[in-house]
Amino acid sequence: MARIDPQVNIRMPADLKDKITERADLNGRSMNAEILQMLQDALHLTKVIPMQDEVIDGQLDLLSQQEKLIQTQSQLLKDQKNEFNKLVASINDLQAALKNKVTDIKSKK
Repeated sequence: MARIDPQVNIRMPADLKDKITERADLNGRSMNAEILQMLQDALHLTKVIPMQDEVIDGQLDLLSQQEKLIQTQSQLLKDQKNEFNKLVASINDLQAALKNKVTDIKSKK
């Protein structure tokens, strides 16, 4: 940071200063650099959160579309099951009719 950058003097509680100093030490930064990083992180979050809201809205739209597709597919499967059951019933009827014909033919002999 250059000496020409503006200086800002602030008051803060001693315990907050101690926490910032501890955090700065852990991150290998000066207290000034740590405060600047914290401010930049906070400002970045104000940009990221609205973007996350847009992503969440998009995901909710996709989920809604998927739900509609699932409902449509479910209805199609029910319709196919009904048609299948009708075919099975028709096959059973044909088998019974064929069995009756065979029995009639055998009895006429």
